[in-house]
Amino acid sequence: MEYKPNDLFVGVLDFFGILVPGAVLMFLHGSALLALLGKPDLPGDKVFSWIGFLVASLLLGHFLTAIGVLLLNRAFSWPIGDVDRYYKEVEARIPLPVPSNRKSAFHRAYSYIRLKSAPGITEIDRQVAEYKLFRGLTVAFIIDFAFAVAAGDVRHVLVSAFVALFCWYRFASLVCWTQQMTFEYFALLTKTDQS
Repeated sequence: MEYKPNDLFVGVLDFFGILVPGAVLMFLHGSALLALLGKPDLPGDKVFSWIGFLVASLLLGHFLTAIGVLLLNRAFSWPIGDVDRYYKEVEARIPLPVPSNRKSAFHRAYSYIRLKSAPGITEIDRQVAEYKLFRGLTVAFIIDFAFAVAAGDVRHVLVSAFVALFCWYRFASLVCWTQQMTFEYFALLTKTDQS
């Protein structure tokens, strides 16, 4: 297989779920994070600074994603909204290895929609990008909160805590909304396939 330069790109999921949260944390605490690595600051050259900022943001975003997956993915099992009702409707139609749960069913239904409906997966991918954005921002602002506590800045502590809680709530509600939409699309697609 021959690769072309345009095969290497940052998609919408990567941009919102990885690059943006990494850039936010890099903007807020980039100098301190670089100092921890023994690099006091980026050089004064503007082009190099922007390239360094983007590369550091991308790497940092991957770390934030890994931490977010470990800490926050319990939201896949929370019953926010009508997601359980939609899951129960399709639960028997999604073949899963034992033990089956809503998170596994979501991923199987998501894969089915990716194979069967380009317009459907486009809409779901947009929702996935949003919840990944807020998952990364939650972790970024928890780290910002730790920096604020270490600095003893009470106002900064309060603002960081509020933003982290807001991002966490938005992440959890978007995860459930995305699951609900995925199960609904799966139900409609499988009814169409059966008829």
